[in-house]
Amino acid sequence: MTPFFSRTGTKRNLDAARAAGWGILVSAAGVWRDEGFPLIGADNGQWAERDNPGPFKAERFERFVDWLGDRAQWLVLPDIVCGGLESLDLSLGWLDRLRGHSAVLLIAVQNGMTPAMIAPFLGPRVGLFVGGDTAWKEETMTHWGQLAADAGCYCHVGRVNTIRRIRLAAIAGVHSIDGTSVTRFASTLPPLDFAARQPDMAPAWRPANERTPEGFARRCREIVATMPGHAAHRALDLLTNDILRDLGFGAGIEIFEAAVRDWHRRGQPYPIPTEPHWIDCERALAGMERRR
Repeated sequence: MTPFFSRTGTKRNLDAARAAGWGILVSAAGVWRDEGFPLIGADNGQWAERDNPGPFKAERFERFVDWLGDRAQWLVLPDIVCGGLESLDLSLGWLDRLRGHSAVLLIAVQNGMTPAMIAPFLGPRVGLFVGGDTAWKEETMTHWGQLAADAGCYCHVGRVNTIRRIRLAAIAGVHSIDGTSVTRFASTLPPLDFAARQPDMAPAWRPANERTPEGFARRCREIVATMPGHAAHRALDLLTNDILRDLGFGAGIEIFEAAVRDWHRRGQPYPIPTEPHWIDCERALAGMERRR
């Protein structure tokens, strides 16, 4: 999981982030300088101006995109902070205009959106930026991470400034995060960087209330209510697999996941097991054993 920090002019903070291999987030509403960082994320400026909302500054954004050229790894499409479907309409209008851009274009998901609304637009060149208010972001982060995995797209989470939220992002399986803590205080970089480099902590952890019969049933209802087809099936598999691991059945779950790892890709029919498929699974398991 790659951490990004919002651009600052403070040399100490820039040097610390550069040495740690962090990416820099440049906003259309801020100073247009990438400070020589090789990893650049680009924001449309709406979050920076959230307290002074008005019509989207399209001309400024277009000049910002021209300034970026082909340097940015990803670019957040215009959105409306916590704007629901109105935000999605704005983003999709710009998606049509910017298709073919060298950066991965990210749709900012906001309060009121569901994975089913976003799934048809995702792919290798169109991903997700998890926005929204704090409570909604934390409650839905795993849904967006699962949607990204199912669609094979990039997923980034904004406003991640604590170890706790870094761990939530890791659990969700996102690709990158950003925050302003390192922008303001270089001393916060070491613990945040350490947390961001520990993806192995994520798979085994689930909220305790999901490990009760009532919590498990509640989470299942949420999955089937908010996810379509293959995405829902895969999310249910992951939920039950993690619970079975907690109960000590991890070896069997590894065999199962190696066998069905490609079965839930969006738009793909369920395969009929063939001899080569099972041979491939056995080879994969043998490789896992050799790496232990």
